Amino acid sequence: MQCALNRISVRHGFGKRLRRCCFSTWWDPPASNAHVGKVYEHAVVHTLRSIGLDAYGTGRAGDRGVDFRATWHWPPPTAGLLVVGQCKFSRKGQETNTSFPMSTVPPTSVRDLEGTLTHEGGSTLGMLVSNQRFGLGAIRQAMGSQLPLLLLTLTPVTFPAPSNSSNPLVENTLSTSEPELRCYGCQWNHAAARLLPSGLVAVPHYTTAHPNRCVGSTSAIESKTPPEIILILNGQRLSAKGLPSSGSLS
Repeated sequence: MQCALNRISVRHGFGKRLRRCCFSTWWDPPASNAHVGKVYEHAVVHTLRSIGLDAYGTGRAGDRGVDFRATWHWPPPTAGLLVVGQCKFSRKGQETNTSFPMSTVPPTSVRDLEGTLTHEGGSTLGMLVSNQRFGLGAIRQAMGSQLPLLLLTLTPVTFPAPSNSSNPLVENTLSTSEPELRCYGCQWNHAAARLLPSGLVAVPHYTTAHPNRCVGSTSAIESKTPPEIILILNGQRLSAKGLPSSGSLS
């Protein structure tokens, strides 16, 4: 659909106006920052549940900046892991399902999460989720921290339909369907590795339809769209129950 719109003549600005009027997304103006952040937090919670986290949003007064809490369930004998998380959404540059925001997550965001995590138990994992890539400073801050931290890049690839309104940007009305988020980055530090199962790894997942994959070839070509990152436990992809799925990785 986006490709078809790009072929429309943009004389007199018609194509640009059409894209603005008909295909606005939930992060476009006039939606407030608070509304956009809440929609993203809901989508993050929904996505985390698909890999076995019993997650729920918080965002209440006195929550010390925590956007969601969760218990990450694992196969025995590994016990469930408590998780607290913060969400960072950037509108700038988030235009299509193949683009990332132009900015990156700064190290100050990691330090904010560290401050929040000091009020939690020592066996609680801190999770920082953003639609942005993590800058080198943020990665160094997280990897060098003595607190268990996990950095997760979840970027929108589909947009929710409006709920009970012709305007998808009505304030205080969340869509009945969550926007789909795709994982394009996942890394954790040594302190987090001591809490996570030893067989857990984050790996790139290519499909036959992925633009990075040449038809009839196993080599990768340059593309603006990176491969999706999936979590594998003991050779099998995690399911919504937190257990390895019995199916294939596709």
